[in-house]
Amino acid sequence: MTHAQGLSYYGDPTLARRLCLSDEQFASARQQLIDLELIAYRSPLYQVLALPGTVAAAPRPAPRAPGAAGGEPVSLATLLQQAQQRRG
Repeated sequence: MTHAQGLSYYGDPTLARRLCLSDEQFASARQQLIDLELIAYRSPLYQVLALPGTVAAAPRPAPRAPGAAGGEPVSLATLLQQAQQRRG
C-alpha cells in the first residue's frame, strides 16, 4: 500500500471482508464515495482524494491520541453526511 499518495491496492474481496460488507454493499459504498468525489478508483487502485478546501500537498500532522484536543475520531458516516451537505 502506498499511503503517501493516499493509494491502496487491496483487492475488493479483501476490502469488503475487512469492512464486513457483502460484495453488493461494498460496490454500492464504493460508488457513493466516487460520486461524493472522496475517492478515485481505477481497478485495482483506490485513491483517497483531498477534501474540498484542503491542500493535498500539505504535510499531515502526527496522529493524536483519542480524546486529545482537536484529535477526536470522526466516523465515516459523519464524513459522508458532511460531504453530502456541502454538495447539497
